[in-house]
Amino acid sequence: MRQPLIRRASPGVAKAQPITLPSPFGGINGIDALAGGMEPTDAVDMVNFFPIDGGIETRGGYTIRHDLRTGAPVLFLQDFDDGDERTIAASGGKLFRIAGAVTELASGFQSDRWRHAIMNDRLFLVNGFDAPRAVVGAAVVTPAFTGIGDARRLFRVRSHAKRLFFAERGSASFWYGGLNAVQGELKSFDLSGIGNRGGTIEEIATLAPDGGQGGDDDAIVFFMTSGEAIVYRGSSPDDAMNWGRVGVFPVARPIVAESHAGDVLTASLDGYAELSRVLASGRSPVAGFGRRMGRLALSAARSHGRNLGWQIVYHPLRQMILVNVPETATSSQQHVCNLSTGAWSRFRGLPASVWGHVGDDLCFGTPDGRIATYGAFSDGGSPIVAFCQGAWSTLGVPGRKKKVGLVKPFVTSVSTPMARHLIGADFRNPGSGAVASLPVASDIGIWDQSVWDRAAWSGAERVTAEFRGGGINGEFISVGLRVDTSAGPVKWLATTLMAEIGA
Repeated sequence: MRQPLIRRASPGVAKAQPITLPSPFGGINGIDALAGGMEPTDAVDMVNFFPIDGGIETRGGYTIRHDLRTGAPVLFLQDFDDGDERTIAASGGKLFRIAGAVTELASGFQSDRWRHAIMNDRLFLVNGFDAPRAVVGAAVVTPAFTGIGDARRLFRVRSHAKRLFFAERGSASFWYGGLNAVQGELKSFDLSGIGNRGGTIEEIATLAPDGGQGGDDDAIVFFMTSGEAIVYRGSSPDDAMNWGRVGVFPVARPIVAESHAGDVLTASLDGYAELSRVLASGRSPVAGFGRRMGRLALSAARSHGRNLGWQIVYHPLRQMILVNVPETATSSQQHVCNLSTGAWSRFRGLPASVWGHVGDDLCFGTPDGRIATYGAFSDGGSPIVAFCQGAWSTLGVPGRKKKVGLVKPFVTSVSTPMARHLIGADFRNPGSGAVASLPVASDIGIWDQSVWDRAAWSGAERVTAEFRGGGINGEFISVGLRVDTSAGPVKWLATTLMAEIGA
């Protein structure tokens, strides 16, 4: 009997059709509603992936590069270039110089949580418990500051308009030195009658509205514990013609503030924002570099804001801003932004007690006295485990049930990582598909055997796309991916679903 080439579906029977979703390269969306508020390129959560243009890839791992042999946490890591590029680290009451090899510079300190300022080829250090220090060449010296009763109480320092400005623990007065002075008399300036809410100085930062350094419009900001930012412009607090108050602005008390690109990036109980936006709007919600982290940033600040070790670090090679969130005395997570796209993700599993740079390398100190370089293919030899859940989607057909039978992630890699797709329905936690080893593509070249210009040579990225079981029903669908890799980055580009659309 003759058979038709195409069998027509029976009336009323839904037919599976392919629907392709992009990977969530827009990063975490922590501000919009789960139901219908997110774009297809948004993520509900993203852990140990980093958003890139048109996809997401597994974060870098780490390798240990130096052991300071203190057995204590590394709590300070700062690069310093005075013609002789090096990094200064602090651990176990000691200061170290890292320049290829590790050299111990000084010891006997009460605290390793130093704050720094660089001026006149010197790295000035204060910690609120030891006398201020300065790194000069290969030596650590104690600057002879006078005029202050106990210089050990100085715990913040910034360089502004060719002067050093200091904050004293528990005081509303700041101290400042002479023009280009690296020691000598410090004078005080009392802010207790300037603000409206009192409090003491918590942080100092500098603003350069034109993005430069040392311009006439550069300003210095004193953050008070009461939740005010007092801003001055000028270079000489003892000269009324060269020192003027810009204003007193209501802000949330900062957990950390760091000058960047002429602005000040802050983390507070209001989330992550640029100070230039906060000053104009007070504590009202504003669009800013950290706005999309929304609920996650607020939760981190409220849960861990009193813990020591918060940082905001810029890594220029990846155009990445990293906010270090200390969850306990020995563990942390990182909220990470790709400045090129504005997309956010989270890093976990890195044993980081402090972040900084050694040369051009992004590095971190560990709780046991070592220095690690970020960017390896594994976490010290263990696989990097990455997870991402994409936005909840109606697949373009709101109000109708969908049955997803097959799922095909499009993944690229240079290795054969372990991966499993994730799929969920109607806001329930996504279930995972079977673990699969992503196969090596058949067109991978073997040296001296493959035909030139017809094979992808070993080491090149390969695309893997295979349908795997889905088996889920619902009105809203969310897809995700989990990857375990220790042999190179894995990128997730898109996912195709075979879905039946109900009535």
